[in-house]
Amino acid sequence: CLHATFTLAENIPDEITEHWHSALEHIADASASVRRTAPVTPLQWGLFFQAQAAGAAGQYVAQSYFAFDRRLDADAL
Repeated sequence: CLHATFTLAENIPDEITEHWHSALEHIADASASVRRTAPVTPLQWGLFFQAQAAGAAGQYVAQSYFAFDRRLDADAL
């Protein structure tokens, strides 16, 4: 089970501390539900942690570029 204990550092604004505390609580809550759902490998656990730490994702776009050495037959495609 993931657990975090915080000791506030001197001269650090409380809003920054609260932001990180909230983010880590979210990750801990999510990790608890994941461990109940199914066993995961260390790699999967690391990827899950990174995804949770990154927050909400935007759109995923992949673009591919192909170069051919001859003209393609559009009808065959």
